Amino acid sequence: MGSVISCLAHVGDLTTPEAKGIGLTLYRCRQRRDRSAELDLELDQITRAELPAFCPYPNKCDRSYVPSYDWGAPTLGDRHERISEAVWHIPGWLEAEDALKLYELAYFAAGPILEIGTYCGRSTVVSATALADRGNGGALVSLDIDSLALSLAQRSARAHSVDEFIVFACTSADKFLRAFPAFAPSMIFIDADHSEQGVYADLAALESCVSVDTLLLFHDYLPMALPNTEGFPVSAEPIEVAETVNKSWLATRAQFAGTFGASGLFRVVR
Repeated sequence: MGSVISCLAHVGDLTTPEAKGIGLTLYRCRQRRDRSAELDLELDQITRAELPAFCPYPNKCDRSYVPSYDWGAPTLGDRHERISEAVWHIPGWLEAEDALKLYELAYFAAGPILEIGTYCGRSTVVSATALADRGNGGALVSLDIDSLALSLAQRSARAHSVDEFIVFACTSADKFLRAFPAFAPSMIFIDADHSEQGVYADLAALESCVSVDTLLLFHDYLPMALPNTEGFPVSAEPIEVAETVNKSWLATRAQFAGTFGASGLFRVVR
């Protein structure tokens, strides 16, 4: 993991020999205020033993939000309760229940977070806000193949003062993980290509980087009607997330932990 930290430890455009070989460039918004250009991807401040108990809901298939970690309250406080309102102006399709779940999972992430599908940064800001609110560091790597969307996401992150927690990369999951094979996210949010081919490609790339207790949250696991996009592009591909996930390697290696909003949560168990 040390090589990954050193690769991502500098401010600005970041490249490695492996990354240069596949044309991958990472973008860091600005230097972490409380550290001298250090991005702690190992996040040794939190250990599994210190986390609240994880509570899976294998029979939960509705859209309501309930905590997956047992910390003794319905929410983590006012910022958690209002997180959907705080990011509503950022273009995207994250429902209120999705945002509540994403904030919770990011808040308790025991290591780096990987986001596949940045779009304009609504989900990115939710996760980074949770990292900021817990107050002991953390790192989020967000991937998208649309450079314009990434530019808008960077602007949103700066506006919410959470840019120091994020590394943006204009690339696919496969290319990123080939460039950084030691990268081991503790939580992954997948909201990119929703077609069978696209979801399968992301899952194929992720299989080698997950371990026991890695959490994967799939947006549009329960498809929803698309709202007015106000000029932003929407893929014409069908939404085939649940079908693809349920016949992938997750069927034998992961536990279904419930649906929340439009998202389906899985926990790797073997």
